[in-house]
Amino acid sequence: MANLTAESMVRAIAPIADARLLVVIVLVGSLAGCSSMRPVSTEQPRPSITPAPVPTEPADPTPILELAPGLTARGVVDPLALAAAHETALSSRSETVRLRRVVTYANGELRSERTQVTKVNANRSRFYTAITVDGSYPPFFGDRLEFYTDGETLIQATIMPNRSSFFRIPLERYREQNSIENVISSPDAGQVFLLFATVETRVVARVERPGRMQYRLRSTRLVRPGTLAEAEDVDDPHNVSLTAVVDERGILLEFTLRYDATIDGRPVTVISSGSHSAIGGTTVPRPNWLELARNQTDQPATAGLSAQG
Repeated sequence: MANLTAESMVRAIAPIADARLLVVIVLVGSLAGCSSMRPVSTEQPRPSITPAPVPTEPADPTPILELAPGLTARGVVDPLALAAAHETALSSRSETVRLRRVVTYANGELRSERTQVTKVNANRSRFYTAITVDGSYPPFFGDRLEFYTDGETLIQATIMPNRSSFFRIPLERYREQNSIENVISSPDAGQVFLLFATVETRVVARVERPGRMQYRLRSTRLVRPGTLAEAEDVDDPHNVSLTAVVDERGILLEFTLRYDATIDGRPVTVISSGSHSAIGGTTVPRPNWLELARNQTDQPATAGLSAQG
């Protein structure tokens, strides 16, 4: 580049009318350190040209760290991804599930209470569930229902203060007549999606457990009151709060949802909670009434929950 003068460069590009190319070549010569370049006189001075700014690609946005599927430090940003991860992670693991829903009137009177404990094996072929109810409007008739299946036959026990009755039915037949999630709610992906699609959350704490990181979430606002009202069969849900713990696999380990609403025109407070424990370490016990039920039952035409709201 030391022997290349500005005059020879101008003669080389004279046939080219694009002045932008001239600017680029002169700029390249300057950046290359061409100390031998000298001014060039022409009969008609060219107007000075200011190089146009060269557009640049916008910088890639800083990626947001995903703490679990659908979860970032901002909270649950993709409820569908979290719900799918929750169901996938638990579909091949044994677990113990506890669920509870309590509805009280403004004066403290108990409208309904439903408590469920389920123990299920890894492939969901065997489970034992006990459900107790209370209140003036219990979710179904009977003080206590228990369900047990060995993977082929399902037995339903309705336990009353002075007597018990049993129904036995092939499991596949039961599945055709009833929602099996009434018996072995996990909660399933639909429930997880409902919680985080209707209530906005944020991460408030990180807790390190052996081999797993857990994240505590707290609600910031209710974003879909109509969806929550329809799913919970209430009117005008408000004063909503949600606390939850999610681990790095996306499993909803525990949650408590609380809100005020109206049912049949009366103000109520609803508290729903749930937990998953002994994941991968649960064994399914045989109920103490199993042999009695097998001796007393035949194959009935129907069996299932009798709900009254």
